[in-house]
Amino acid sequence: MLKKTQQKPANGSTHWSILRDPIGREMVRSINEIAHLTGKQTIMEFAEKAEIIQMLTSLGVDYAQEYGVAQPQRVLKSAIA
Repeated sequence: MLKKTQQKPANGSTHWSILRDPIGREMVRSINEIAHLTGKQTIMEFAEKAEIIQMLTSLGVDYAQEYGVAQPQRVLKSAIA
């Protein structure tokens, strides 16, 4: 796991627009580029569809999270102890 200071989450508010809107795609690409230039990796939230994950990959985003990547899992008490 990366240290928090090495990660830059991208806001999920643009997640749908990257599929249909060239300005949304450019915003994500720009945020990603700036993060990489400052030595950080990016995490895009709300990656709920394969198409979104493919777009994020093409834009160079480092990590994705949400249902498109994995379903939430129940935390077992034995895993916490």
